[in-house]
Amino acid sequence: MTRRLVVYSKPDCPLCDILKAQLDSLDARVALDVKIVDITTDASLEEDFRLEVPVLFVDGRKAAVGKIEDAELVRILEDR
Repeated sequence: MTRRLVVYSKPDCPLCDILKAQLDSLDARVALDVKIVDITTDASLEEDFRLEVPVLFVDGRKAAVGKIEDAELVRILEDR
């Protein structure tokens, strides 16, 4: 089963870059459909997420905000 992930991020965000790298690493082992959304391209998204990025949604549900440890990310993907 492919997990549908959406990551709300912004440029020059170290935590966003870390999460993207984590997902790239996991994508080799788990079927993931990852969409990266730059919040700076949409004023309403920037308003909603500017203080939380990165924000991870898994299969349409908000799953995590900010820094996510590797083990926590794996648990999130297994639980949903």
